[in-house]
Amino acid sequence: MKKLIFGLVLCLSMAIVAQAISITVENNGFEEPGTEKKRNWEEVLDWSSDTVAASSGVEENPYVGNWNGYVMAGISPDYTNPDPSVWQLTNHTIATGEEVITLAVVARIGWMSTGNEGAVLGDTATYRMTIYYDNGGTRVVAKTQDVVMTTTIDTGWNGLRSEWIDYTLELDVDVDCPAAVGHDIGIEFYGVSYTGSNGCWIAMDDVRLTIADFAYNPDPCDMEQNVAATTNLEWELAPAVTNCDVFFGSDPNFINNPKVVGAENVEIYDPPADLADETTYYWRVDARVGTTVYEGDIWEFTTITADPVIDEDPCGLTVDAGETAVFRVKATNVDSYLWKRANGAAIPDNTGATLTITDVQKANEDVYWCELTNAATTIETAKVNLMTRRLVARWEFEDTLADSEADGWDGAYTDPNLANDPPDPCYVLDPDSIDGGKALQLSDDVLHVQITDSEDFFNFYPQGYTLNAWVKTVQDADYGCMTSKQDRNDYPNIEGWVLNCTNTGVAAHGLRQVFGSGAGASVVGTSNIADNQWHMVTATYNAETGTGTIYVDGLLENQLVDTVRKAPTNGYPMILGAETVSGSSSYAGLLDKASIYSYSLSQVEVAVLYTDVTGGNLCVGGNPEYDLNNDCQVDLEDFALLATSWMECNLVPDCMP
Repeated sequence: MKKLIFGLVLCLSMAIVAQAISITVENNGFEEPGTEKKRNWEEVLDWSSDTVAASSGVEENPYVGNWNGYVMAGISPDYTNPDPSVWQLTNHTIATGEEVITLAVVARIGWMSTGNEGAVLGDTATYRMTIYYDNGGTRVVAKTQDVVMTTTIDTGWNGLRSEWIDYTLELDVDVDCPAAVGHDIGIEFYGVSYTGSNGCWIAMDDVRLTIADFAYNPDPCDMEQNVAATTNLEWELAPAVTNCDVFFGSDPNFINNPKVVGAENVEIYDPPADLADETTYYWRVDARVGTTVYEGDIWEFTTITADPVIDEDPCGLTVDAGETAVFRVKATNVDSYLWKRANGAAIPDNTGATLTITDVQKANEDVYWCELTNAATTIETAKVNLMTRRLVARWEFEDTLADSEADGWDGAYTDPNLANDPPDPCYVLDPDSIDGGKALQLSDDVLHVQITDSEDFFNFYPQGYTLNAWVKTVQDADYGCMTSKQDRNDYPNIEGWVLNCTNTGVAAHGLRQVFGSGAGASVVGTSNIADNQWHMVTATYNAETGTGTIYVDGLLENQLVDTVRKAPTNGYPMILGAETVSGSSSYAGLLDKASIYSYSLSQVEVAVLYTDVTGGNLCVGGNPEYDLNNDCQVDLEDFALLATSWMECNLVPDCMP
């Protein structure tokens, strides 16, 4: 591949070089003299008035710096005449082709008196901005406009004010005032009037006067990243431009960047060879109007790396069985795509930026990713999960840690200190058992259950999930974790989820970095579950709405809407009985019928999980409006209560003497 070779180019020209952007406005922030408040313009550098002002000049309370200018608006009670306008003639001569000149000033009502039945909020002041040209010592208006300011701030003793606003006046020379060409340009400000009755002064600051660029709209854009090495340089020139010079290279100091276009009326440059990868280039277009050259801005861009660049990773998907799933990757600098899945099974039509899987079934569930290849290398996208909405795994603990759903998500009883010789788990037949079966006994030590090979597959949780378990504990002195899948190595940037019993004996559900800020942000329940009674604890996360919940005994106790929507995945297994693989925050008590779903169960579905075990009824969502006997249903008993009071009347005098 040929590369551009840049050399030092010294360009000598007899043309006049002028600034393209800014026309100098002296003392544009009214910082001089900077000693004290001035009530006239004779003592303010570079600004003038036709007569001596009575109460206009400079004072503090600026927008930027330490001072601002101010002009009295109209006539105030203490003065017999309005103050004159303030103006400044610049050293800039309007040239042929300078089409658009913009005057900008930040201004506000700086003080409007409220004394002696003066102004009220909503009163206004009118402020005049003018661009003029000098014709033999006479100011000739090129364009002017009046702006109306409205008081919105009551400062008390300091009167009323409005917000600082950046006001602009645009002069199109060819349209608005062709006669200005060849004359020096000036600017002027005047306080026209106000609606209050007791005095008004308009503050102004940061006065700017600019000429529109003659070369603009660069492509690649300024600061653009990942630009193709085969790019052209393109720009637009104003109609008045005769021709332009273009300088282009990789020198950030712009000393050794050669002229690649010289005095041509073009708007594109095609480099003779591909640009270097991962290199920042700098370029400038100097526009020539007649014999005057207007130096342009320096633009820069950075070319793409030699490797493929992933602009957007595929997203994990959870769908109903039978639906279609579509994975997409957005990338640049890619020659070929190859989609893969963790179990190695073949994937039809897997060589494009989009992978479509129709009629998704349980057999399609897996971890998917895409390999992106070009001549330089091959890279991988993020690995994401495809799931169907279902019960993924359930552990009954009837003398086994096997997954009763028979999907192979069996548990392994683990002692981090005895990894090669773990003890046997302890199963207990509790006299108060919820179904007459056994439960797993955990003892607030480092022993816990790890779900074998769940590190990647169970990373579906950012797409939504439900955690459910029956617990019996008295542990309320520490955070006892019933189940988790999390990475705490970069504390406090914890990744993953946790369901535990807090040190106050209530249930808490944390989806790290999602439910608010901070490592401990959780959805916290209200009922005491550390009372040595069996409780069903349920946690859900709905990724579509960002809602996390905590339930106890089938009833919703709290919910939060996430503030981050991040939910990063992690490389740790799902755990029962501790927060981490080291056994930290271990749980003490009985654990039974633990399960995980690949979607967020509804309130009704959670209630059914509970009543399927306990029998009876639960009132979900509160009592109906006309439930008079508070039994969570409206029926004949409620009608009977209403009928017994049917003829009661407390109207006076109709019913009562």
